[in-house]
Amino acid sequence: MQRDALQVFIDVVRTGSFSEVARERELSPSSVARIIGLLEADLGVRLLQRSTRKIGLTEAGQLVFERTQPLLEELTRIQAEVKELSVKPKGSIRITASPSFGTLCLAPLLGEFGALYPEITLDLVVDDKISDLVDEKFDLAVRQGPLPDSNLIAERLMSTRYRVCASPTYLARYGIPEAPEDLSQHRCLVFSLPSFRTQWKLRANNGKVSAVEIHHHMQTNNGIVLRQWAVAGLGIVLLSDWLINKELGSGDLVDLFPNYDATATDFDTKIWLVYPSRNFVPAKVKLLAVFLKDRLLNT
Repeated sequence: MQRDALQVFIDVVRTGSFSEVARERELSPSSVARIIGLLEADLGVRLLQRSTRKIGLTEAGQLVFERTQPLLEELTRIQAEVKELSVKPKGSIRITASPSFGTLCLAPLLGEFGALYPEITLDLVVDDKISDLVDEKFDLAVRQGPLPDSNLIAERLMSTRYRVCASPTYLARYGIPEAPEDLSQHRCLVFSLPSFRTQWKLRANNGKVSAVEIHHHMQTNNGIVLRQWAVAGLGIVLLSDWLINKELGSGDLVDLFPNYDATATDFDTKIWLVYPSRNFVPAKVKLLAVFLKDRLLNT
């Protein structure tokens, strides 16, 4: 069986018209009918029931249509990928990430990537909402924590940990919490998400988890703002290590429970690259994904 003949057959089934396929392919209707006839002769079965009003599938035609359509679609995707790999990367990539991660981690790397591949146009959208990648036409998303079950495909970008920390100024004024339970007596700074505002969880090396009720006096939806408030001595904060590693190293912030894992939601705090489909991923998007993983996977 020839691929072109099978594609003509599928197009006839899709449109329900020899004439429509003939117009699409710039052929005569008789040429389309002849291609279908040769395919039927090759298979030794009748594929289509023809009448003056409509075209219908025979049982054999239904089988051939159901089996060959996905195969031809996959072959088309493979050919597109191979072709794209053979040319210089170009086009646009639309990416979404949280404001904090997008600003601190992605933006510098995208600048580097853009310098390496000047014919690729990058569109970074920073937003705390979980965007619909298909409806909003995103090629790639960066998301943190457990992922819901979906048709999306995800690859681990990097590992991260939440840390409970405060500035020396705050600790000098309000004291140092000696145990996780002491956090309930302190002024906390929180994300303005319901799951982050009322309770933090700390897990000791022996696996024991302490769920601590917290009380906040300042909240925001931006991690960079939380970091600024914490450095200014306004309270105790729970933030990802990639957001505060510099401040921990300089002493502007102090990790209060370095031997504990901490979270407000789930202890699985990996960061993921998420694609809108398990099907064809453009080579330019794969190139960016490999670049980001090379820079961030082991951080």
